[in-house]
Amino acid sequence: MGKHMREVMKQRDPQIHVRIPQSMKDALEANAKANCRSVNSEIVFGLKFYAQHLEQAEKALGIAVQSQPNAPQK
Repeated sequence: MGKHMREVMKQRDPQIHVRIPQSMKDALEANAKANCRSVNSEIVFGLKFYAQHLEQAEKALGIAVQSQPNAPQK
């Protein structure tokens, strides 16, 4: 784990416990190893990636909807 990630993720950070399928756990472990990250860091990276792309998609959809004159407003 890089120095920056260690500074961001401290022991005092909130913890959650989740149940996931074994196949997903295996994939997380393989991806973490390939990316030289801990499994926890791989999960945090994936969640941040998802959140960024969801935000981009929502912005793009909002722009597309607003550009149509008769589109329903949110």
